Amino acid sequence: MAEAKRSAGLSFSVEAEHRDSEGNLIVRHITVHPPVITCIRPSCLYRYVLKSWCYTWVMLYHKYRMQHAERHRHDNIDEKYRTGEPSPQSIRQAIYEIIKLKLRR
Repeated sequence: MAEAKRSAGLSFSVEAEHRDSEGNLIVRHITVHPPVITCIRPSCLYRYVLKSWCYTWVMLYHKYRMQHAERHRHDNIDEKYRTGEPSPQSIRQAIYEIIKLKLRR
């Protein structure tokens, strides 16, 4: 069952949970919905471009987070990498989290 959440102007929904044979959570799959353009004024277009950049980085964060959780399914890792919560709120936070994930490999 998908539950909708909003963060950084983007909406998220939890699609599925991957568990091992003992019932332990391995990773929670989150879908990030793209931003919707609301008008064609320059200020609206500027906000849309910023939200699109944020969408791209947050989506990449969730992709790398799920790969990290799958790769380290039997290791003790932070719960935020398994659940995806809290999600990055800005482009800067998403890039920082992606760098941390890349260094943990």
